[in-house]
Amino acid sequence: MTQADWITQHPYLAPLAHLHAEVTAFTRALPKGDLAVPVWDKYAPEFHAGVPLLLSSDVELDIVAAGKMLEALLDRMAAIPLSERVAAESRVLLGQLNRDSTMSYLALVSLLQEEPVAVPCSGFFRYLGWTILACHFHLLLDSFANWRDEEKWLRNYCPGCGSPPCMAQLTATDPSRRRFLSCTFCGTRWCYHRTGCPFCQNNDDRQITVVVAEGEHGLRLDTCQNCGGYLKTYAGNGNEDFFLADWTSIHLDFLARDHGLKRVAASLYEL
Repeated sequence: MTQADWITQHPYLAPLAHLHAEVTAFTRALPKGDLAVPVWDKYAPEFHAGVPLLLSSDVELDIVAAGKMLEALLDRMAAIPLSERVAAESRVLLGQLNRDSTMSYLALVSLLQEEPVAVPCSGFFRYLGWTILACHFHLLLDSFANWRDEEKWLRNYCPGCGSPPCMAQLTATDPSRRRFLSCTFCGTRWCYHRTGCPFCQNNDDRQITVVVAEGEHGLRLDTCQNCGGYLKTYAGNGNEDFFLADWTSIHLDFLARDHGLKRVAASLYEL
């Protein structure tokens, strides 16, 4: 299954796919600063205490450089012919950031700390801001993934940034059939308990049900009767970057709403 095949089957995703492709390509091409890899032994006590990497007091984060990347991205988004709305919101955001030299830094810090972001077009900013942060911290998060012991986390929030999971994957090739949770913000994936609700941590299997979406290539909704939440789950292997991207299955969020379910994790695509 290629992205082109998926978009052909789900043509309503085409505008979002185009926007995502443009933003991702331009962001990857931006110059990136050198981020010092933490001394992992120094961070280890916070890791074992449940402190996410990007919220650690022992990790230096160059948010100023990320802010400059954000401004360059907005300048690009205001010029390329995607849609008038995208261009207009980009110009509004860029104007706001240009009026205050500290705004891009403060706004990105607010995203990391899950505080209200006092900028216009907040949904669009959340999408662009987290795209920049995930790209900026990519090598740091990769080093973190290689260092950490998955069995020592097993928490229901992201070890990278602390966000709730937006999706999960049940791996068919893993001997223990582990479940991995996926963060839509920083892109981290981490191991979690095979069963149970990761939101309210209800472990009563009788209250966990599966809503299967026909023809959706292994995608489904794992729902919890206790809290009314749901987790989009990919029961398969291959194309993880695509099937766990959240935007590629945004139509399942509408299916969940039709079933009276609520999305617990925030979405980057409330544009």
